[in-house]
Amino acid sequence: MSTPVPTPAQPDPEPEIDWDELEAELLSGDTDMPAEPALATTIAVDEVAELLPQPPNPANRALLEGLSDMARRHRLPEEDAVIPDQIEDDDRDEVTEDESAEVEPLGFGLVCAIAGVVTAVLALAGLGFIISFDTQTDALAPFFGDKAWMVPLGIDVGIVAFAALNLVLARINISMPWVRAVPGVLTAMTLYINVTAYDDLIARVAHVALPGLWIVASEVGTHVVKVRAGLAAGTRTESLGLARWLLSPVTTARLWRHMRLWGVRTAAQARKVESMRLEAKAALRFRYGFAWRLVAPVQLRTAYQLRKLTDTEVYTFVPPQTADDQGADVAEVVAPSPAPATATATATATAERPARKTPAKKAPVKAAGKATTPRVDDADAIARLKALEPDEGGHVSIKRARAELHCGSDRAKRLLTEAGLLAPETVTD
Repeated sequence: MSTPVPTPAQPDPEPEIDWDELEAELLSGDTDMPAEPALATTIAVDEVAELLPQPPNPANRALLEGLSDMARRHRLPEEDAVIPDQIEDDDRDEVTEDESAEVEPLGFGLVCAIAGVVTAVLALAGLGFIISFDTQTDALAPFFGDKAWMVPLGIDVGIVAFAALNLVLARINISMPWVRAVPGVLTAMTLYINVTAYDDLIARVAHVALPGLWIVASEVGTHVVKVRAGLAAGTRTESLGLARWLLSPVTTARLWRHMRLWGVRTAAQARKVESMRLEAKAALRFRYGFAWRLVAPVQLRTAYQLRKLTDTEVYTFVPPQTADDQGADVAEVVAPSPAPATATATATATAERPARKTPAKKAPVKAAGKATTPRVDDADAIARLKALEPDEGGHVSIKRARAELHCGSDRAKRLLTEAGLLAPETVTD
């Protein structure tokens, strides 16, 4: 009586996991977990990238690509720097919202104050013109005669005209520096004529003060109008501040250069770009060492120079596979070693034949799976042909003979002739 062999209990099959459903459940806001998926994903990407060996193998490459894709698709709204491809667009949108906003309209009190300032400036210009007009006319009378009064009048009219033109250009946000210099040059001519007309110091100072104050007031008004026009159009570049220039002149000059070259308008945005650059530099040095400028991939170095690179981009970067890398993954096909006799004959022929300058062509390598049929002697071949079923005329075609014996047409024809199975009318197959 045989004893039944107990069958071990089979383990329950593991349930299949729907990764898409699991990811949607974890990253949705319906669970009790803290709703910060992008922050957790970013931290996971950084930690995994630091633990993986460099350069990554294909398995690690796939893992990094998956984590990087999750970090791009799920991020916090305030962490726009996670995706470096959108840094420039996001920052440009912020600049447009901040700088191109409508300038706050002037209130009634401020309008009254501006009207009073403009009236005082015009009075200052009129007084300066009246005081210096007679002096300039007397000084220029020996050269222009009765028409000497036209010269100071023309100079003062030119000062007022070009000062007004500067205000108009500033209002429509057009920059022409040489036009701003014209009122200053005309005022300098007036001052020179007034100064040379008197020898007393008090008289010289009195004639210089009023025209000089007019030029100062004109430049201040032009600057105010230009600033407001730039703020309204969103083209004004904010200053970095005197304190930063004094405390860190080198980095501030570098940052100022970047603002001018790449159209960064606000100091806050410039500081954000600079902090992101420093973080990316530290990540490059951590991952590639102190010689990262020579070792790091060209894609990362280019993004770093453009100030679009983040530390997350450095840690999750996967170098693209080149043609050499792909060729290394393909297994090499090794040709079978030749037979001993053939190898000996080949070695002898090679030794007797003189060396050629041109390299010899490589022999084609036969596929390993294709077997070579051994040669059949004539007696066995004739017996195999006679064993075949002939056609109605008692003959066998050359094609059937070739297929049976795996030989050429000439040998098949000869063997069929010897076996008496070749059709008389057959010339070639």
